[in-house]
Amino acid sequence: MILHRAHFHYEAEVDTSFGCILLTAIVATGGLVLGYDFGCVNGLIRSNSFIAVVEGPGETRISQNNVALVMSILFCGASFGAITGGALGDRLGRKWLIQLSSAVYVVGVSLQMAVGFYDSALVLVLIGRLIGGVGVGINSVGTVLYMTETVSILDFLNAMFLA
Repeated sequence: MILHRAHFHYEAEVDTSFGCILLTAIVATGGLVLGYDFGCVNGLIRSNSFIAVVEGPGETRISQNNVALVMSILFCGASFGAITGGALGDRLGRKWLIQLSSAVYVVGVSLQMAVGFYDSALVLVLIGRLIGGVGVGINSVGTVLYMTETVSILDFLNAMFLA
């Protein structure tokens, strides 16, 4: 990377190998988890079987209160995950933080998938989305930390200052 500004010339080596680009691309897909989750829960909310379990047999729509609750509880968990993600990243390391976030998200999604086996489907979905939200929040911190840690701090600060 070469930056030119007025009378200042700055050069930094950037690793453009295939492995580095592939690793960055894979880690960057961690940001897609939130969008993927919204897409999946949208299908769940519109599912006739889910509506029948939550609202009762014969109902064709889920109440707006339940929709708002199911959609927003993910952000409660994500807030907690994002707040604790930095400290966890310092203790566990960036790679383990991303793996932990994936495991927490899988537990949350597994609870949401078990909806058909219990009568209290809404409670199970809310608990699953809360736990999944913690995974999403940790992931949002972990992926950014992992990608930026490959850049030396001096190069990063100089590039941000000069750009």
